[in-house]
Amino acid sequence: MSNLLTPYAPVDRVPSLSILASAEPGSGKTHFSLTAPGPIAFLTFDRPSLDVLDKFAKQGKVIHRAAFDIPVGSGLNAGATKYKKAWDDFEETMLHAYQSGQYRTVVVDNIGGAWDLLRMNLFGKMDKVPARYYGPANARFNELIVEHNRHVGRGINTIMVARRDEVYGADGNPSGRTKASGWKHLPYETEVNVLLGHVAAEGPGDLGFRMQVEQCKTNPPVMGTVIGDTSKGFPPVNFQTLATMARPDVDPRHWT
Repeated sequence: MSNLLTPYAPVDRVPSLSILASAEPGSGKTHFSLTAPGPIAFLTFDRPSLDVLDKFAKQGKVIHRAAFDIPVGSGLNAGATKYKKAWDDFEETMLHAYQSGQYRTVVVDNIGGAWDLLRMNLFGKMDKVPARYYGPANARFNELIVEHNRHVGRGINTIMVARRDEVYGADGNPSGRTKASGWKHLPYETEVNVLLGHVAAEGPGDLGFRMQVEQCKTNPPVMGTVIGDTSKGFPPVNFQTLATMARPDVDPRHWT
C-alpha cells in the first residue's frame, strides 16, 4: 500500500494576494488594479482609458502591457487557427509574467475575455455548448488561473478584473442581482473578492468610488466592509487599503 503522507513544516513566504475585482463600467476597475505594487504585467482584453495608464506611468510605476483580441471568425473551422494562436499568445504571456521573476503584480483585464477566447478556441462559439463538453475547458482554464498558487511565496500578486452579469431566476427573468462575469469557478480560486462601484459624492474630497469586500479567505471578519468616502475619514479605494485589511499580519509597507 502506498503512503504519500509526509510531515509538513512551515516555511517563510513573501506575502501576496489573489483578488477578483468586479464592477460595472466606469467604476474604477483599471485604476484600482494599477494601485498594486509594480512592476505590473497588465494583460488586457478591454480598451481601458489610456489616461489611467498614463497617470500611473508618469508617477514612475513600471507597467508592461499586452493587448489581446478575440479574432473575428465564422465557426470553428473558419476561425480555429486564429483562435488557437490568440489563446496561445495569451497563455504564454501570462505564464511568462509569473515565471520570469520580473513582476510583483499580474493583472488580467478583463478575465471574462480570456474565458471567451478559450471557448472560441475549443468550440468555435460561446453559447449553446452542451455542459458535457466543458470538462476540458474548465480543466485548462483552471490550470492557468491557479498558476498564481504555484508561485505563492514569491510575492507575486494577482488581480483578475471582471465585468458584472445579470443573474436570472428559475423563471428566466432578471433577479435584480449581478455576479462577476466569466468562468464561474473563479470566485473560489481567489483569496479576496471585491465589488467596485461609484456613487454620488457624499462630501468634500469624496470622489464617489466604493469597494465592498464580498469574500476574504485570509481575514473573514472584514467581509461586507465597504471602503471609500475619504471625506468621512474612511481609507481610499486602492490595493494597499485592501491588502492591509486582508492581511493584517503583514507590515503595510510591504504592499507599496
